[in-house]
Amino acid sequence: MFKSGLAVLFLLASWFSAACAYELLPAHVAVVYNGKSELSRRMAREYARVRGVPEENLVSLDCPMTSEISRKEYEDTIRVPLLETARKQRWWVPSGIASSP
Repeated sequence: MFKSGLAVLFLLASWFSAACAYELLPAHVAVVYNGKSELSRRMAREYARVRGVPEENLVSLDCPMTSEISRKEYEDTIRVPLLETARKQRWWVPSGIASSP
């Protein structure tokens, strides 16, 4: 009984130490907003201010002002520009693992 309790305690201690090591900081957050919407811009800036997200982590994308978009619009106005911004800002380093397109 004592050994299993000790094992559980060790497991919990390991988990908590790992959780602390990978704390999500404001500098690790990007706030993406629709640059065509004044309301979206104001909300993004306020969120970043309250949460301490750096100004350079605000990403303005010019997206359609509709409730639905096509896959092509998504690729052209969201996915590709966001990946390009992440590459320019060096938000992550490529792992060398090939992925499908």
